[in-house]
Amino acid sequence: MPTLARIRIFPVKSLDAHELERAKLLPIGAIENDRRFAMRRRDGELAVGKNSLGVFPLRSSFDPLACTLTLVDPKTSRSHTFDLQGDRRALDRWLSEYFDVEITVIENPDGGFPDDVESPGPTLVSTGTLQAV
Repeated sequence: MPTLARIRIFPVKSLDAHELERAKLLPIGAIENDRRFAMRRRDGELAVGKNSLGVFPLRSSFDPLACTLTLVDPKTSRSHTFDLQGDRRALDRWLSEYFDVEITVIENPDGGFPDDVESPGPTLVSTGTLQAV
């Protein structure tokens, strides 16, 4: 009998995962808060690992109750906490300085910014798949 070992969401697309005890599915099938936020560059593209290498060393944590994002600067190890529900200008400024390109944090609470827009639901990975990889 299959069992669910863990639920992980990525509140900000391409940043660190957040583990959940339980999850709520949105009407479109996506998990609530998964990829709800994304970092959009000045050119309109999303800042993801494929086009913004600075994403990889950037550590983050998400507090769903306070709806805050804490970022740890890999150069200084200093942490900075930002409100995702209110004025995000401080976060935009911090990310723009970090990436050295204008960044605006955008939000889609109704389904997030999934890689597969035709099938935005959860991805299941089995232990057998992990062993094969």
